[in-house]
Amino acid sequence: MPKCLLEFVTHVVGYKAVLAKWSRGDYSERRSLIDFPPGFDNYVQHSYTALKAEQQRLMHSSLWSAYYRLTHRKRK
Repeated sequence: MPKCLLEFVTHVVGYKAVLAKWSRGDYSERRSLIDFPPGFDNYVQHSYTALKAEQQRLMHSSLWSAYYRLTHRKRK
């Protein structure tokens, strides 16, 4: 698992702890103890772009076209 994803999960868990304190009326902390990972946004953007490219490649493959034609034939 990429390090930035682990850091993001840790960051979110830190905020869950802060919110738990707030629910008890303790407002002594306002931020997660772990900072938002700096590489997270780039990782997500790059991964999304790569997945969309793979999706387009698969959707335009001959196997997908054959499957689509077989499953979407007009029935008489």
